[in-house]
Amino acid sequence: MTPFQKASPFSPAQREDIFPEGFPPGTVVQGTISTSKNATGYLKLVNDEGDVLADFIIPRDHLKRAFHGDSVTAVVADDLFYGRPYVKVQSVDQPGKRVFIGSLQQGPAGAFFFSSDDTKSYTDIFIPERLAKGASPGSKVQVELTEWRDKDKNPTGKVIEVFGKKGEHEAEMKAILTAKGIDYTFPTSVTDEADKIKRSEPEHFKDAERDDRRKDIREIDTFTIDPIDAKDFDDALSCTFNDDGTVTIGVHIADVSHYVTPGSALDDEARKREFSTYLVDRTIPMLPEVLSNDLCSLNPHTDKLAFTGTFVMREDGSVVSSWFGKTIIHSDRRFTYEEAQDILNSGNGDYSKELDTMNRIAKKLRDKRFAAGAIDFADTEIKFELDANGKPIRVYQKERFDAHKLVEEFMLLKNRLVAEKIEEIKESTSKTLPFMYRTHDTPDRERLEALIVFLEAVGYDIPSIINGKDITEPESINAIIKYAEGTPLEQLVSTEMLRSMAKAKYTVSNPRHFGLGFTHYCHFTSPIRRYPDLVAHRLLFRYLNGEGIHTGEWQQLEAIAQTASEREIEVMDAERESIKLKQVEYLTDRIGQTFTAIISGLSESGMFVEETQTRANGLIKFKTLSDDTYTLDRTQYAAIGASTGKKYQLGDTLSVRVLSTDLDLKQIDFEIVPPEQSN
Repeated sequence: MTPFQKASPFSPAQREDIFPEGFPPGTVVQGTISTSKNATGYLKLVNDEGDVLADFIIPRDHLKRAFHGDSVTAVVADDLFYGRPYVKVQSVDQPGKRVFIGSLQQGPAGAFFFSSDDTKSYTDIFIPERLAKGASPGSKVQVELTEWRDKDKNPTGKVIEVFGKKGEHEAEMKAILTAKGIDYTFPTSVTDEADKIKRSEPEHFKDAERDDRRKDIREIDTFTIDPIDAKDFDDALSCTFNDDGTVTIGVHIADVSHYVTPGSALDDEARKREFSTYLVDRTIPMLPEVLSNDLCSLNPHTDKLAFTGTFVMREDGSVVSSWFGKTIIHSDRRFTYEEAQDILNSGNGDYSKELDTMNRIAKKLRDKRFAAGAIDFADTEIKFELDANGKPIRVYQKERFDAHKLVEEFMLLKNRLVAEKIEEIKESTSKTLPFMYRTHDTPDRERLEALIVFLEAVGYDIPSIINGKDITEPESINAIIKYAEGTPLEQLVSTEMLRSMAKAKYTVSNPRHFGLGFTHYCHFTSPIRRYPDLVAHRLLFRYLNGEGIHTGEWQQLEAIAQTASEREIEVMDAERESIKLKQVEYLTDRIGQTFTAIISGLSESGMFVEETQTRANGLIKFKTLSDDTYTLDRTQYAAIGASTGKKYQLGDTLSVRVLSTDLDLKQIDFEIVPPEQSN
């Protein structure tokens, strides 16, 4: 059968059967296309409600040099492509991506061909030697496509940045950052401004001491609890015992706003970055290290400027009263999580009474959160031990101690009470004041219902588990997560639940956080590494001192919230990409070795699995299963053998062998190990 089947003119009945309603041959359509490595394009047309109206294929000969993400005008063809309606691109109205990351291969006469790592890029790019920026074959580079005149020839481009040799740790990390638009160096104007503040630190500190709006609480013992490899310390804690049996908990947050002021080069750069980025081997800070690791960081045995919340509390977790204000503190002791946990376990050591009391209160706070509807997702963090060349030699899952949960609960408490304080100020002043909230909406019902269909297919009695409650209620979600706990489906259920959740984002008007079960919530506790927290500090200080906002400032804050929400996704993607790269690297050195994995997804071509030790995801292609011919049965969420009826179902545990890896695409292929070979 030839690709194109001329079938025009179509009868009315044929048109109705073959072409999407409202899109007969000759219809002009506009939209954003997607492409793939095999040079096939796709154009999906949706309405304002998100309903798919038509889904057309675009053969390579009719892409007209359009790329993934381009906005195009196209026309519905009057014949078929392998039996499917298709469109022909008429023009590229708005170009999308034209900058790519990949590697160079030797081309003719000293020139190069560039191969993109992007699976959406379907053609190599020709790079003349004079535009290669000194790169050589095998270099990892960033390239800009500059010209494509003839569709039968390769487009031409130029090298923008050379990262190093393909596959080398440093080159790959820089490439990940650059792909997500994350700068790993600071402009000179920013570092100069930071250095100037460092030189004038004594004057800055004296100004703070003279400010009657700032309270000196250096006499209160204060300590930090952080990872062993932490370089910046956003937060510190204190615990003092009162005569009436209550305790005063202090949550002290680095006062970045004292040093980073609106309109400064530092502020402009922080707003551009929005967040610090944490790759497997490094931190790309939001602020230069002279600030993030020194001036603003609550380092041990130093006087520091802070924004403090003190909470008089009972041991049942109830808050009697609270106070917020800028302070001067002395950071007396630095604990690692492991050190704090040892003290909690033994009952002996520095601040043992304070840590024990805070731990008991933290557990009460946690219980109250879940009783109020907070969702208890499985939280597994993958960590790597790297050698001197950045090669992963060990992969492990980070253990969460009570010490971790202690810090987490008091940070959540402060975030919640700050948001509640803003509401109090609004009510007392009768003003509609914007703030920087962290909001999280209700989950997507359709995705939850799809998960329920799967769980019922594998034997879960969902009506009994959720006890008649609506599936979108926090109690229902928690009940299902709890039911799956300790089973092979635990991680899969938790992951799918997370995917059904609305994305948390920043807003200036909606304080509700569904996932945490809070009516009011903001991010206030990490201004060293999150720009929205810095903005929240500035706003709270102004409101506490009776100031309002200026004309147009509301719109500026809305813009900050929107860009922060968007930027957060890119930062998290970079962090995930670095993890994925190291997972693939680790298993590349273990091809042929056997691991345990869980089936996490199914497609027409194979089964997706997650290896339980490294949490690496890979594919078992059906064609590697030699005992039978397997096909996907969507109703049973399973792959079923045609002759034997053998079933591989979503959530099943398998013994698998690493078959091959692709570091460029960060992909892993596994094969099933027969039972007789798995011991």
